[in-house]
This record gives sequence, C-alpha cells and structure tokens, in this order.
Amino acid sequence: MSADPWHYPRTDLARKYLGLMSPGPAEAVTLFSQRRTGKTAFLANDIADAAKDMGRVPVFVDLWKDRLDPGPALAEQLRMAALTLEQPKGFFQRIGRTEVTGVGLAGQSLSFKDRPTPEAPTNPTLAIGYWGERMVRATDKPIVLMIDEVQALATGKNAVETASALRAFLQSPAARSGKVQPIFTGSSRDGIQRLVNDSKAAFYQYGAMPDFPSPDDGIAAFMAKRLKESAGVQIDEAKMLRAFEELERKPGPLKAMVVAMATDRSADVDKYLNRQIGELRAAADVRVELARLRPIEKVIIQRIADGDSLFSK
Repeated sequence: MSADPWHYPRTDLARKYLGLMSPGPAEAVTLFSQRRTGKTAFLANDIADAAKDMGRVPVFVDLWKDRLDPGPALAEQLRMAALTLEQPKGFFQRIGRTEVTGVGLAGQSLSFKDRPTPEAPTNPTLAIGYWGERMVRATDKPIVLMIDEVQALATGKNAVETASALRAFLQSPAARSGKVQPIFTGSSRDGIQRLVNDSKAAFYQYGAMPDFPSPDDGIAAFMAKRLKESAGVQIDEAKMLRAFEELERKPGPLKAMVVAMATDRSADVDKYLNRQIGELRAAADVRVELARLRPIEKVIIQRIADGDSLFSK
C-alpha cells in the first residue's frame, strides 16, 4: 500500500520490471522518461512495495539534488542503508555505536549519525564498494537498489570514477547472482545514452531498457475519487481525463492540480488546469533559454545557483 494517498498505483508494471531480473536474466533495468512523468513516485511506491511483497529489500538512492557531484551522495546513501540494515529489530532507540537521527531505506528506513568507523574509507570512490558490500552482508534477502536520476553518473563531477566504482560493486561476488538487483531511472536522454551506449562507459549495454509508459486512463477515476474522499469535491471523471490529456499525460502535474483543488475545496477544473499548463510552458521556455546560453553564461548561472561568490579567484 502506497504511503502517498495521491499516488496512482501501478503494481503490475512494477512486478513486470522486477521479473526482468529475477527470474529473468537482466543484470539491471533502466527506465527513461522526461521529468514529472512519475518515475520517482513509481520507484518509491510501486517498486518498493512490490519488492517487499516479493521478499526483497528496497533501497532508494536519489542523485537529483547531488547531480553535480554524485560520488559522495551515492556513498553516503549506501552508508545509511547499510547502517539501517545492520540494526537489530528493536532499533528505534540509541544502540551501540549508532544513533538514530532521521528518516533513508525505501519504505521503512532511517538515516543515522554514525560514530567514526576506523576501517571505513573516506574517499567516496572507495566508500561506494565498502558500504555497498556492508549493505549486502547485513541481510540474507535480495536487495532492489533503486537509483533515481542515474545520468548524474555520466555528467557529474568525477563521473567516470563514480560509475566505475558502482559497476565494480555490482559485479563483485557479494552483489552478484541476484543478490543486488539495480533499477535505474533517468530524465536526460543524452546522459543515459552516454552511460549505457558509449562503448567506453562503465555501464555499456548493461541490463534492459524497457519502455516506461504513462499511467493508463484509470488515473482519472482514481484522482476524482480521492478528491471527493479528501475534500468532498465532486468532479466528473471525463473532465479529469481531459485534464490528464491536456497535461501531456504526466501524473506529476495532474497530482499537483488535484491536490491544489482539494486544498482550496474547489471544483473549478479549468482554473487549476490552466495554472498547471502555464507552469509546464514556463519550464519549457526556461529549458529553451538555457540551451541558448554560451558555456561561460551557464557556468555563471550555476555558480549563482550554488551560492558561490562570483568574485573569488
């Protein structure tokens, strides 16, 4: 059962993808589609739930926020997953060397503030394999390793080293034979192509790349039902389906539209639909303008976004 009441479940599709690796022969599954098409929600809800139902452990790694330097982020999230899995059953308290501090493992995990571990490498490239293997040793169940926005491993800082370290871990004796089952998602076609189609890339022709379809028309009835249950707002399913089509069949904008309607307790589909269409067009315009920038202009904008000084050496 999804923890997000607004998420339209696609359990059969999740089981299909998991079946490509076990009992199927694929080493990994890579899903590509544009942003806001529901990939992250699909991983965090459908894949995670299906994995648990099938006796596997879901581990979710998000590289979007750290896409400029994915190595440390990947190592840190594997560390959190390993420490979570290493805890005894009653770990909702201070135990031994690890103190629970917050929420990391898909569907049930915690992140930790760990006391220094002498043997743990500080170099992110080495730490990926170290924490990955500790994660594997911590459970006797297969691990479904979900890495969101994986194109960062082709475009970010030290991308070659980071991708190679991850591939080395996935090919290690500890992770092979179905013990670790990777599912990657990406929203950059160029980045994904560089990661899996370049003959010199670490993940060249690695695993299967099935289509990631848009949700079926049933999402309209689902959203209409949730809107009525949560806010008492009655919307005709045909109107909801038309809105979904107008939003290019992207579940993200549709969900945002319906949640806004529920918050305002409004049945004005046209008003909230036009707002979402405006946001989609604005985002498209920004992408066009960014594509027109010269390299030096892109660097300057990136430094501003990162909060760096423009006047340092």
